[in-house]
Amino acid sequence: QFFKDFYTLAEYPTTKKRYLYFIGPAPIKFLNGRRDLRSIMSKNVTLWNEFQAKYPSQFKTVREYYTYRAKDVHMVDLVNYVPLFQEYNTLITQDLIHEEQQG
Repeated sequence: QFFKDFYTLAEYPTTKKRYLYFIGPAPIKFLNGRRDLRSIMSKNVTLWNEFQAKYPSQFKTVREYYTYRAKDVHMVDLVNYVPLFQEYNTLITQDLIHEEQQG
């Protein structure tokens, strides 16, 4: 879903500034990752078809597309503005680390 939000916002024809709000570092880590675009859009055929029509073979990974469009979307981590979100992000991160340790 996060990629879809970024893609939709980046491709929307407007002269206004575009902002995408999120909580914590995971979304940026995802956008800078090397996940295959076909894989992340596999459950949304409409989005995949739209993306392929616009960029038939230009991008293979999330990072490639994000690098191309990063300048068009202002990424805003709400943790920097809402202290309560920092606490939430810390709890979520601790839970994820615990799950990874549990195997």
